[in-house]
Amino acid sequence: MKFRKTGSVFLSLWLALPSLAFEEQRIWEAARQVDELVEKAQREAGVEPNAPAEEEVFLRRIYLDVAGRIPSFEETVAYQANEGPAPRSTLIRELLHSEAYVSQEFHYWADLLRLRYDGNDNAAPFYLDWVKSAIREHMPYDELVRRLVTAEGYAWDDPAVGFYTRDKGMPLDHMAFTVRVFLGTRMECAQCHNHPFDEITQKEFYHMAAFTYGTRGDMDPRQTLKLYDYVKRNRKAIQEDEVLTEREIRRTLRDLTLPMNAGAREVGRDLRLPHDYQYDDASPKEKIGPGTLFGEAEQGADLRETFADWMTSPENERFTRAIANRMWKKVMGRGLIEPEDNFTADTVASHPELMAYLESLMRQLDYDLRDFKAVLYNTRTYQREAMSEDIDLAKPFYFQGPLLKRMSAERMWDSVLTLAVPHLDERTLDLGQEKRSREREWQARRMLELGSFTIFKMAEEIARRSGQAQIELQSVRQEIVEATEKEEEKRLEALRKRAGELNRTYRKALSEVRESYLGKPPKPSALAEGKKGQGEEEENPWKDWYAGLVRASELVSPAPTDHFLQVFGQSNREVVNNASDKGSAIQALWLMNGNIYPIVTRGQSVLMKNLAQEKDLDGKRDVIFRSMLHRRPTPSEKEMFALQVAERGNKAVGDLIWMLLNSTEFAFVQ
Repeated sequence: MKFRKTGSVFLSLWLALPSLAFEEQRIWEAARQVDELVEKAQREAGVEPNAPAEEEVFLRRIYLDVAGRIPSFEETVAYQANEGPAPRSTLIRELLHSEAYVSQEFHYWADLLRLRYDGNDNAAPFYLDWVKSAIREHMPYDELVRRLVTAEGYAWDDPAVGFYTRDKGMPLDHMAFTVRVFLGTRMECAQCHNHPFDEITQKEFYHMAAFTYGTRGDMDPRQTLKLYDYVKRNRKAIQEDEVLTEREIRRTLRDLTLPMNAGAREVGRDLRLPHDYQYDDASPKEKIGPGTLFGEAEQGADLRETFADWMTSPENERFTRAIANRMWKKVMGRGLIEPEDNFTADTVASHPELMAYLESLMRQLDYDLRDFKAVLYNTRTYQREAMSEDIDLAKPFYFQGPLLKRMSAERMWDSVLTLAVPHLDERTLDLGQEKRSREREWQARRMLELGSFTIFKMAEEIARRSGQAQIELQSVRQEIVEATEKEEEKRLEALRKRAGELNRTYRKALSEVRESYLGKPPKPSALAEGKKGQGEEEENPWKDWYAGLVRASELVSPAPTDHFLQVFGQSNREVVNNASDKGSAIQALWLMNGNIYPIVTRGQSVLMKNLAQEKDLDGKRDVIFRSMLHRRPTPSEKEMFALQVAERGNKAVGDLIWMLLNSTEFAFVQ
């Protein structure tokens, strides 16, 4: 079986070679066309392009841009020893097909789509995982946008509904966000008045919003199952009950049905102009139907399908131009149109011929963003030395090389962990979050099977248990107050013990009621099967590592306010592209005095294990430079290290690690 499996892999590769060669040739030819257009503009402007970047500079840059982290020491050594043809193109292709690429790319879309999971949105975990899967499977961009816009149902059936649950209760804001992200056009102003700097009117904004206004970002099971009807019918009996209260039953129904909220649905509501509408092309509170900003849309039975058809059409120039410009800026550091999300009727690209070619290329590649970026990464333009001078935003920029930039918070975090944690790209946080999400899904599915009356009876029983517990606990609390006032320590201790027992009994009773109706949730063992990072303990390379030391894409999104990622400028995901790459004093203090240096220099770290294989200090010095800056030390750096060794001995190794970790060369993408 093993031989047959291996043979089939080789056969698949052999059959794929002609196709692969064709794709590589097409990418190479497109990259040369981009270079010709860039260099033509440079010649006409009398501008000299930067020199080609050295191999070690390119290596570090391509890893940070595509893999979202610095290369490991082993990856650095392997690349620098590669004498095969086109090593740069080969590395670009390998990284674009790696799991590291998925992690890096996720952050770009998380910032753009404002992906967040704070525990309140039950659809969010499914949505975030779906975005990662779309990247991993390189879903075409137009298909991804269509899936988002037309998403409907429960989150576990269609995870893309997170696109709507993210802005639950804000349908007008959501349309403004949609147009800004996918069409590069800001419509926010037109919610309240005609756009002051564009031709968009308030009425046109409402026409656009009408396409998705009938979509709600929740399933609202209490209403759809008419659960509150049972509360109303039984109101008299509830009022006469000594334990039950209507408030407690409603609260219990809300808690029970919360997992069933995760989704989006059509409610068919009409959109009307605001009561204070002031223009003479319509009347206040007038009903508004769907209509596009520009171009024509073929009206279909489904408004969102119509909207998706119009927006993602290859004939919709703004759709293609917006994503082509975004990808150019992502790779080169500056867009051909700036800002990248403020297109107007008068917008002209800084290099119209190049912009037109990129739009054509995007269509030719059928909106495959991975191949599109492969073209850009293979250009001479990208592979030149970075532009370190300040850019005059008022003057044309000729892309003599990509812009020098500081690492994003996520790249900095992932790069630090690359020095420390083994097999970083394979490590996931744990199954806790996924387990909770699957349990919510299971609970929601079970409750939908039970039906409205049974759900109400379960809520009634839980509310009764809860009410009885509150009565008993209130009595104990009153006795605790009395015992405290009288300073009766022994009685106080017994009462606190009694309160604890009541709470445990209460929780156990609630669990028993739930299980009597729903049964027990399935064990998570099947969920863990095949999960990367799982295995026998003796084979686990992360046995002694803190669970939170994983790539940023595996952590809560966004990270807590006191986490490294937030300190270094991670977006709070409240608005589009809200991340910051600005330095600060607190960032310097984190690197100098925080827990980053101890993580990198602990005995089990990748860096320290590599250093242990070197017998002399000069060998250790070279490993440190090739691990952190991916180059060999200069003569002056060697001399400085020698002086440090003479003064500090073996401690000079730790000093060098600390110094490079705090250097600007480590923090920047050259």
